[in-house]
Amino acid sequence: MESKNIKKLSLMELHESLDRVSALLKKTVFISNLPDKGKHLQETKIKLEKEIAFHENLELTNKLLTNMSIHSDGNKVTYQAKICSIEKNPPKERFKPHVTIKNTSSDHKVQSIDLQSSLELQVKQQERVKAEQKVNLSIAKKYTEDNSGDNSEDSDEESSCSELEDRSHKEAIENEIKDET
Repeated sequence: MESKNIKKLSLMELHESLDRVSALLKKTVFISNLPDKGKHLQETKIKLEKEIAFHENLELTNKLLTNMSIHSDGNKVTYQAKICSIEKNPPKERFKPHVTIKNTSSDHKVQSIDLQSSLELQVKQQERVKAEQKVNLSIAKKYTEDNSGDNSEDSDEESSCSELEDRSHKEAIENEIKDET
């Protein structure tokens, strides 16, 4: 029996093969007539025993894992709710490596918000940053267009006027964004 076939056999077939090999090894007259004196049969028996032990261990592990459950029957608190409760009520003296000096000013109050509100806030902030980037890009384009022309005094006056308009436009957008938040 080849070792390649042993790995493909079921547990029951492995036990049957082990019984046959063991029965052959008990026949001393038969073993003495073999050219290798039963060495190959002994090796096959050892391989079969190892494979049987592996299959039995695998079945035991499978049984233990099927009985295991990640849900608790008595306590209906979900994992996410537990984590959120931990985050909402941190320990009083929580270690904060990024803070070296305690801030004693009462101007900065921290407000706890839920995950949904946090995500909405992040989306609004991302939109505000994109709007600011667009404004800055348009100002930069206008500035490069204005500077690519003649360097006469008229163009300098026009560019300074357009820069003032761009600044006022940018300030108006920033004010709108502040009003939204």
